[in-house]
Amino acid sequence: MPARPEGPDSGKNPSLPAEGPGSRLDASSPNKIVTVLSVSGSDADHLALGHLFRHTKWTLMESRSCHDAAEVLRKHPVPVIICERSLPDGDWKDVLRESSGQPHPPLLIVACRLADDCLWTDVMNCGGYDVLEKPFNQGELVRVVSLAWLAWKDQWQRAGERGINAAGE
Repeated sequence: MPARPEGPDSGKNPSLPAEGPGSRLDASSPNKIVTVLSVSGSDADHLALGHLFRHTKWTLMESRSCHDAAEVLRKHPVPVIICERSLPDGDWKDVLRESSGQPHPPLLIVACRLADDCLWTDVMNCGGYDVLEKPFNQGELVRVVSLAWLAWKDQWQRAGERGINAAGE
């Protein structure tokens, strides 16, 4: 990945790396701290995401199970969840079900080593947002999380315009 300029005069959002050679993410990308919940029983997943998030302004919260994720969500609503396909006490569908009960449900991204069309279709049909293949690619991770956050933000801004209390903005 090409080096990105840093500092207030760089003209780029220093929290987001370039999308590809010579390109930049557009100005609608999240330029504030975005909180993401990582749900995985794997320490390696949490370490990898922590390493990748270190290059952003984003905050990463971690949980190791469906039960832990439910506890985190009760105390700290988040706009985006990255959830391992299988967890020690359930799977991504359990986390999606739990998160859908939130006042402003987060968008759920499923992470797995073997991302295929069948899983993607299942995620979409169940109300998830997307699928990320592991090992995580920084550009793809940033792109998918950015788009999920923007979709979540837009959803609640539109809800606010219709008279429903919008959160997060």
